[in-house]
Amino acid sequence: TALNYLGKSQFNDPLLKGSLDLFKIFSRSLSAAEIASGMAAEKVTLKVWSDVQSTDSSIKPSLKVLNVDTTNVPYNELTLRYWFTPENYAGINSWIDYAALGNSKVKMQYITLDTPRNGAFGYIEYSFDSTTGVLAGNNNSGIISSRFANTNWALLDKTNDYSYQDDVNENITLYRNGKLVWGIEPAAVNPLVQLKAFTQSTSNSANTIGTYLSIQNEGNVPVAYNDLAIKYWFTPEGAKPLSFQVDYAALGNDKVTGTFQYADTSLELHINSSAGSLYPLSNTGSIQYRIYKSDWSPFVETNDHSYLPVSSLTENMQVTIYYKGQLIYGIEPIAARISKPIEPLDAALKVFPNPASEQLIISVGTVAPDDLLQVFDNKGILIHTERLVNTISTVNISKWAQGIYYLKIKNGDLVTTRKIVKH
Repeated sequence: TALNYLGKSQFNDPLLKGSLDLFKIFSRSLSAAEIASGMAAEKVTLKVWSDVQSTDSSIKPSLKVLNVDTTNVPYNELTLRYWFTPENYAGINSWIDYAALGNSKVKMQYITLDTPRNGAFGYIEYSFDSTTGVLAGNNNSGIISSRFANTNWALLDKTNDYSYQDDVNENITLYRNGKLVWGIEPAAVNPLVQLKAFTQSTSNSANTIGTYLSIQNEGNVPVAYNDLAIKYWFTPEGAKPLSFQVDYAALGNDKVTGTFQYADTSLELHINSSAGSLYPLSNTGSIQYRIYKSDWSPFVETNDHSYLPVSSLTENMQVTIYYKGQLIYGIEPIAARISKPIEPLDAALKVFPNPASEQLIISVGTVAPDDLLQVFDNKGILIHTERLVNTISTVNISKWAQGIYYLKIKNGDLVTTRKIVKH
């Protein structure tokens, strides 16, 4: 200390490999509690404001980081996370509209979560340039006015976002060197695959079946398009060869293909992998297609299983959706259901209590990737689906009507069915 520097003594010792934020000399021995307190990270709090509109094409958080300790904190050690659910996801653009520190000093990027959380499928991460300096003790960063939106400006609903809150906000989390120092992260939730089909009949002549179709992801995980198949069931009225044409698809006409299943007469639609994934709380956009026969002879749509005579997109459970080969939505025609082979039972599957009134506990021997749990009512309507992530799962049935239901489990290569009774 006589030479007034740290890192090398008067002896031939190596230089200190590191940096010092704070150096204190005490004239006594410190207690364990004092040492722990001295080693703790400085407490940093923040405030956040958001724009007042509940539905808009952009979300506009205004942030301020406050240092309520006496010790300076380097800005480049800090990151913040604004947790949210990006509806109608098409990629996220972000902007710093104003920062008292200087707009170029603050960076933003969107990061998608691997596992969904309460009120969040991802977050905007704020970070600071290495030239920003330090957040002085008992001081604040000044206002950081930011904005983010879908790349196509599709609507975002900020009211269901975890971090949407005014004033001092523990739902925006702050990290120092990657360690959480302020706020509460949203809790993880079970992944849920839940899709719905919406159709609109557009036939303007008897010799075509014209349909607008849109698939909505109402679950909480992205679904790869190439894992999906969609079936539109109809009667061909004759044996002439059938043709299919896409007139328009928001995803791109070339990304949608169709094949006819002549055994049960359905059009099976596929979306190729280049379209990516269908994200939660998002939809495919309109897929407009036509079916016609080689001789242009007429159809009678009124007796078609999937025909729904509506003039705007309406949910249609007569269209069926399959995820990795398993039915997850809609009602197949009776003939198609009867023709399927009886599925084997899995001795390791246990369902209890049965009958039940409040909840079902489902136990499987092992869990494989992409295992599914589905429940159908006595009419064959799918009423519940979720991905199996643990060997024991609990399903709340308290609001179900009394009656008989069918539990279907895809566990690895095995498909198992159990009858359950709700009292």
